[in-house]
Amino acid sequence: MGSYFTKILFTVVISHCYFLAKAQLWENVATSEVQLGGASLFTHPIDGFSSNPCSIIQDTSTFFSFASIYKPYSIKDLRSSSFGLAYASKSKFGYGIMYSHFQAPMLRQRIISLATSVQLVKALKIGASVSYSSSKYLIEQNILASNFVNTVSAIYKLSKLQVACAYLFNTLDSRNTTSVGLGYATSENFSLFTQVTIRQHHITYHTGVLWKLTQNLNCTYGIKSGLNQSIGLDIRFKGMWVKIALANHSNLGLSPAATLLYEQER
Repeated sequence: MGSYFTKILFTVVISHCYFLAKAQLWENVATSEVQLGGASLFTHPIDGFSSNPCSIIQDTSTFFSFASIYKPYSIKDLRSSSFGLAYASKSKFGYGIMYSHFQAPMLRQRIISLATSVQLVKALKIGASVSYSSSKYLIEQNILASNFVNTVSAIYKLSKLQVACAYLFNTLDSRNTTSVGLGYATSENFSLFTQVTIRQHHITYHTGVLWKLTQNLNCTYGIKSGLNQSIGLDIRFKGMWVKIALANHSNLGLSPAATLLYEQER
């Protein structure tokens, strides 16, 4: 009975990922996003800039490079990987490029994302990204399909409070996504994040917590709509960050993610 149930869940997950990609909606999943329960508006700068382009802007002139991998529900035949580069200048202007690859038994999808952002005033950042996806459907006589998916985002930050929003729109149809979130720093070392994501009238709630234990060590916890719980750890060594996350779905199991991120101030 348990084996039969597992096979049903596997079929549901594979089909869900296939139809997401068929609708051109598969997105890069950043490790920081997994750490915070899917709160993509508050991901660590750079490893999630396709979901929140204005995260590129930093307090100093900084160059970033990263490589990430994500395994949905630890299923052998499902894998998402990405790598990218980004630069934030002293003039409060940033840009980046990222390549992502998603693999499943019935499809292969490649995504190239370009992003830019600017800080208009001290408290307001805005950003935009354009992603080109190319999909190959292996069960439909190797049919190829392509599409553009675009994102605009904004963050307004006061001393301790952040208000963030993002809108993702698809050039092929009306399957668009709207996200709105709040972040609050109770102290220099502890922050709370909450986000609501609306996609095709389906609402998802995300909550995340970030503890800065030391200058080189962070700990995270996240919840997604009551079904997913996640934990994460950031370890810094000189200019290198190692980010790891583990999400647990109450029915589908574990989803590990990891990112190696290099940053250099200029």
